[in-house]
Amino acid sequence: MTQTDTQKPRFSLLPALLFAVGLGMVFYYGEAWWSLPSYSAEEIEQSVNLNLAMDLQRQGSAAPAPTEALREQLRAEVVAAIAEDENTIKGYFATGCVLTLMGFAHLWLLRRFAAR
Repeated sequence: MTQTDTQKPRFSLLPALLFAVGLGMVFYYGEAWWSLPSYSAEEIEQSVNLNLAMDLQRQGSAAPAPTEALREQLRAEVVAAIAEDENTIKGYFATGCVLTLMGFAHLWLLRRFAAR
């Protein structure tokens, strides 16, 4: 079927899906990013102390006394876990932004150049 000047451009499903999925990801992960808790130094230290106590209990009575090196290792693990959660959410948010932009640009280009 050929397109004449009186016909509207054909609506394509792929750019509409890209736009819809991207916008959904932006809203979902944007809200998740917005609601991420911000941890204070005291909360991180409390988590380190709890993890240290659990590790020492798991090792049993023959475990050595907690050292500052072990405490620093646990602090680094806690901070890394917090950063990993934040980076994952930011990555999905950015993916949603890219999909939304791609879908919108494709829809705009279809409308603009299909009329010619």
